Amino acid sequence: MHSILGNSGTFDPTYMYLTAGVVVVIVVLVFVILKTKSWTRFRAKYKDAEIEIRNEPVTDQPAPAAHDVSGQSAGPNSPGAVKGDVIYNQHQGVPAEIVRHIIHEAKSKQTELQRQLDSAQEELKQKQLITEAVQRVDDEAERGNEKASAAIEKAGSTGDAEQLQAALISLANQKAEKIKPDMSDLIQLCREIAEIAYLRGDLEELAHRLNIIIKACPNDLEAVNRMGELFNLQGKLDDAERTYRLLGEKAGENQLYKAFSYGNLGLIYQDRSKLSDPEGKVIYLANAEEMHRKALAIFKTIPPPQGLMGKAREYGNIGRLFSIQKKHSQATAYAEKSLMLFRRLHHKSDIAISLNNLGCGLGELGDDANAEIKLQESLKISEEIGWIIGIANASFNLGLTVLISGRIDETRKLWTRSHALYKQANVQHEVEKAQNALKMLDKLPNTPQEWTQEKLSKLTRK
Repeated sequence: MHSILGNSGTFDPTYMYLTAGVVVVIVVLVFVILKTKSWTRFRAKYKDAEIEIRNEPVTDQPAPAAHDVSGQSAGPNSPGAVKGDVIYNQHQGVPAEIVRHIIHEAKSKQTELQRQLDSAQEELKQKQLITEAVQRVDDEAERGNEKASAAIEKAGSTGDAEQLQAALISLANQKAEKIKPDMSDLIQLCREIAEIAYLRGDLEELAHRLNIIIKACPNDLEAVNRMGELFNLQGKLDDAERTYRLLGEKAGENQLYKAFSYGNLGLIYQDRSKLSDPEGKVIYLANAEEMHRKALAIFKTIPPPQGLMGKAREYGNIGRLFSIQKKHSQATAYAEKSLMLFRRLHHKSDIAISLNNLGCGLGELGDDANAEIKLQESLKISEEIGWIIGIANASFNLGLTVLISGRIDETRKLWTRSHALYKQANVQHEVEKAQNALKMLDKLPNTPQEWTQEKLSKLTRK
């Protein structure tokens, strides 16, 4: 091994200089090699961009002066200064056009990547919604919803989402019904209240409930029909007739309510005949009979129980028609047919009406004993079901029947009760009838032998 010290052991500077020179040469070579490779890679990467920019036509616009970060114009020899038509990068001496192109290309790629990302996110969101929808319908299927089960099965086998959509719409409608008041329950509740109000003679509440139903469901035929009956009960014949005609229009192909429309119009014509002159009375009664015959013909084609109930009512209506025409035997026969059918149907309020009509017919035929029995039974049933109007009607007609046998005090008691109930129900024309009957009762002679049919002519049965 050689030493930097000479053979004699003294210091020899030749070795030191030689070693230092070798180290410097190695460092320079490494730097040059690294620099050359870096520039070669840079030039190769952006060669196409440089050629493209250099081939662009040169404009006549002067290049703007470069500015340093302080806002002052850079000197002609400053990094980033303008040299001819090219701006040099202050670090690497790369032309600025190339830098701008690189930035533009990078931004374009970034924009495209962002678009792809947004699209992927939207697709993911859609898949999540569909997954949630399928899960929702599947949950309904597990709860026993047959429509949901069919939708899941078809979507799984064919990919068809039609039934899936239909199932979701159905679920959405159910949710909407829970958010807003449940109209079906409300309407049913109003029907129940209306029925109770009718029995109690609370005609104001009855009208209120029927109006709620009709406002919510203008084509609710039952409510429209009952509104017509209410107008008729109140003596509002014009309103009643208009409502029954509207019922016929709304009924369309519904034969049940078409028949109700005809039959109830017949009742309006009956009531108008009582207020008309002799010539008009004949016309109204002819129209009434036509309506009742039409209604009866339709009811005979409708299966029970609706058809049977309709026939029973029309038999009773035709009986009333015969009563107005003074054909009391026919009136009684039809009242008996009506009563027989209603007994089969166990419809108490209509049984009470039929008994009342039959009692009146028997009274007109002079069979006062049986008339009283039928009227007492009608009154009892009306009291059992709490039907105020039925009680008032039976009380008035029973009072007229017992009056014939000279039981004036009993008649006064029955008519007083009838008057009070009509007043409670606010049926004004019936209130006036009962009031006039009580006044006439005070003017009658003390013995029945002195009474004449003429004096009792205004005490018409209801």
